[in-house]
Amino acid sequence: MYDIGDYRLGETDKLLQLETRAENSLAANHMAKQCRRTLNIISRKLDPVAFDTEEFADAVKYLALRHRRAKIQIIVFETDTIVKRGHRLLELAGKLSSFIELRKAHYSFDAYNECLMVADATGYIHRNNGERYEGTLNFKDRRQAGILLKQFEDMWELATPDPDLRKMIL
Repeated sequence: MYDIGDYRLGETDKLLQLETRAENSLAANHMAKQCRRTLNIISRKLDPVAFDTEEFADAVKYLALRHRRAKIQIIVFETDTIVKRGHRLLELAGKLSSFIELRKAHYSFDAYNECLMVADATGYIHRNNGERYEGTLNFKDRRQAGILLKQFEDMWELATPDPDLRKMIL
């Protein structure tokens, strides 16, 4: 395994393989901590292993509070599951609604089962199957991050705010 601490967002261009829950969590935390402008996430259930940890929530909070123009956009599918289970990012979105926006994916994307995080349009974590932890990550690949970000933006345009998420946030 590699030492994730050696990798820098926007500086280290090396494709890495993710295989375990722990690697996913470490990678998401490390990348989010270095993010300075935008963080885009697509996850069916807002994967608790990667995104519902105190360390990840702290990194997102730090991004929002440190950078006035920070924008965190999150697309989810299974809002009922997220609301019932609870999630640190939902709570944080309620407190920092100027910076964090959650939307429910449009039904036309129901077959989409990937998990994606793009940081500052340069680094990414991508799992082809959101239920599994095998995936790829790169801290500096603007070309691939751009392709994934375009996919995100297409989904974002059709995604809508969900009343269940708003109830939880309030």
